[in-house]
Amino acid sequence: MVKTVLKGHSQELTSILVIAAVLWSLVAIAFFVVERGANPRITSLWDAYYWMVITVATLGYGDIVPHTVMGQAVAMIGVIAGITITTFITLVLITALTERLLYLREHRMEHRIALLNDYYVVCGLSDVGRAVCNNLTAELKPFVGIDHRADRVEAAVREGWLAIQGSLQDELTWKRLNLANAKGVIIAVNDEVTNISVVLIVRDLSPTCTIVACSATASAEKRLLKLGATRVVSPSHIGGSQLTHSALRPTAVHFLDLVLKTDYSELEMEEFPLPHLSSYENISLRDSRIRFDYNVIVVSILPRHEKMIFNPQANVIIRPGDTLVCLGHKDDMQRLRETIESGRG
Repeated sequence: MVKTVLKGHSQELTSILVIAAVLWSLVAIAFFVVERGANPRITSLWDAYYWMVITVATLGYGDIVPHTVMGQAVAMIGVIAGITITTFITLVLITALTERLLYLREHRMEHRIALLNDYYVVCGLSDVGRAVCNNLTAELKPFVGIDHRADRVEAAVREGWLAIQGSLQDELTWKRLNLANAKGVIIAVNDEVTNISVVLIVRDLSPTCTIVACSATASAEKRLLKLGATRVVSPSHIGGSQLTHSALRPTAVHFLDLVLKTDYSELEMEEFPLPHLSSYENISLRDSRIRFDYNVIVVSILPRHEKMIFNPQANVIIRPGDTLVCLGHKDDMQRLRETIESGRG
C-alpha cells in the first residue's frame, strides 16, 4: 500500500531525503567542531549525531545542550533546517496520499458508470445542469454529470450523483463513459463551440444515442441539428413563451405544470416507444383497450417517419415503431409501462 501511494513521487522524496541527510550531517559535524573541548558531553562525532537527531525530532531530552555561542547558533540552524525539511516531506506524503485517494475514487466512479444501462449524460453542472440532474433524480433515471470544474464535480458528488471531471471537447473524457449503454446526452452548456464538439464526438461514438442540446440562436440550432443533434432547445425562446402563455392562459399553463412536475403524484405524462413485436402493433386504438384497461388517455401518436397524430381517433391504427404519448394517474401509467416493456399487451 505504501509503495503504491508513493509511486510517482519517489524521485521528489528521494531528493528531499538526500538533502536532509547531507544537511543534518553538516549540522552534526559543525556542532562537534564548535563544542568539542568546551562540552564534556561531546566526546565523539557519534555524540554530535545523537544530539542532531534528538534536536531535529524536537524531543529535547536535555542531556546534551550547547555550551558555546557558536554551538547555540548551530543548534538554531539545525532546528530551522529540520522543521523545513520535515514540512517538505510531509507535503510530499500528503500529496501522494491525496492523489491516490482521488485515483481510487475516480476508478470506483468509472466502475459504477460501467454498470449503468439506459442512463443519461448531463454535460455541464452549472445551474441549468444541476436543474436537469435534480429532475432526473426525481424521475429515478440514472445519469452521469460531466464538468471541467472540480468544484462543480465535488458539489455533484456530495449530492450523491455520479459525476466525473473532464473537458467536454476532449474525446478521452467521453471514452471513460460507456456510451454504448447510454440512452441520451443532455448538453446543458450555452456555448456553441462546445455544443458542436460534443455533438460530433457523441455522434461518432454512439450513432443512435439521443442528443438534446441548447442554443442561443436559430442559426446555431440549424447547425446542431445538421451535425446530428436529436433536438435543440432555446432557453430564451422557451422562457419567453412560458411568460407569454402564463399571462394569456394561466389555467392551461398551471395544468401543464402539474402534469410535468416530477413531485406531483396525481397526474403524469409519459411517452412509450413500442418495442419490437409489441402486442399493440397493427391494431386500432380502440382494440388496444388502453383507455379501458388502464384508465390512460392517449394524447398523441408519433409514427417513426411521419407527423405526430394529436388526439387520435379510436380507429387510428398503431403501427410498428410508433411512440404513444399518454396522460394518466401515476399508478395506471406504471401498469401500462410494465405491460408495454414486457411485450404482453
